[in-house]
Order: sequence, then C-alpha cells, then structure tokens
Amino acid sequence: MTLRELQDAVGIQPGDLTVDKRYKPLPAKLRSVCGPIVEIVGEDTVVPVHFSAKEYETEITKPTCS
Repeated sequence: MTLRELQDAVGIQPGDLTVDKRYKPLPAKLRSVCGPIVEIVGEDTVVPVHFSAKEYETEITKPTCS
C-alpha cells in the first residue's frame, strides 16, 4: 500500500463511498495514529507490522473463486 492510498482510506467517512479530498492527514499524523499497526518505509510505502493488519491485507488480496 502507498502512503497516498492510506491517506485516501482514512479520508472516507462512515456511510460514504467516496474520499473526502479535504481531509488528507499528513504523514506525521498517520505515523502517530497508525504507528502500532503499520510502518511507513521510505517516502511512501506502508507495510503492515501488526498481526491483525497483516491478516487483513492477506484476506483482502486473496483471489476469490468464481
């Protein structure tokens, strides 16, 4: 995941289906809020470090059978 994707993800308010472009938290804010579950590597790579975040990423990227 990229830093921009994380910014977009937290910019979606409950009940909405679109990103609120007015709310783009700064990388420092994301580090403080999301720090326990993800690590921001380099300029824009977000890597899950907590088991639950890794598990969630694995589940949402798993191909589904049709």
